[in-house]
Amino acid sequence: MLTPRFYRGRLVGFVQREDHGAALRVLGQLDRALERMEARSPLRPPTRES
Repeated sequence: MLTPRFYRGRLVGFVQREDHGAALRVLGQLDRALERMEARSPLRPPTRES
């Protein structure tokens, strides 16, 4: 199944639906990597503990 691809409100083409799943997996991997980097960062702000 083809899905429309938009850029700045304009139709620029179509992609296969399976490509979205791969993109979401990569975004998930990047989110997890960022969380690990932020957890180790000495520059992160202190957290409030109630």
